[in-house]
Amino acid sequence: MIRLHRLALPPELAEQLRDRTKRLREKQAVGSAARTDWKAAKGIRGQLTHHLTEMATGIRRCMYCGDGLGTDIDHFEPLAEAPLRAFDWLNHLLACSHCNSHQKRESFPRDEDGTTLLVDPSAEDPYEHLELADRVLRGREVVDALADPALHLWS
Repeated sequence: MIRLHRLALPPELAEQLRDRTKRLREKQAVGSAARTDWKAAKGIRGQLTHHLTEMATGIRRCMYCGDGLGTDIDHFEPLAEAPLRAFDWLNHLLACSHCNSHQKRESFPRDEDGTTLLVDPSAEDPYEHLELADRVLRGREVVDALADPALHLWS
């Protein structure tokens, strides 16, 4: 996982995202309704994929594993937990199909005070939180608190 720098969106796309979020808020959308609206927004998804690809360095790689080809838009905070963030640019990351559909899915672990335990590489530098040892990512700050210090991204 590497640090990503989030790009500014073109004003018209940013406005489309705000409009979609406003509609979700007006409908008091839950996860299933947000997912339906998200799937119906093919044009917006295509534009977002383009901008997420621009954020990737070099080859368009999955922001989680860094190995797979980034083809999917992942909602960092899942729609089941935050349906109003379905069209939030700051909640979108590029992921490979495997990580998005089989690994992270709806996972969004938090500590006791509600702070997420996943690293958002567009908001902070993963290097400050993770280290690679023996092909396993380990959390720098939580190693001592865990019985098994090996942190696989999806436990």
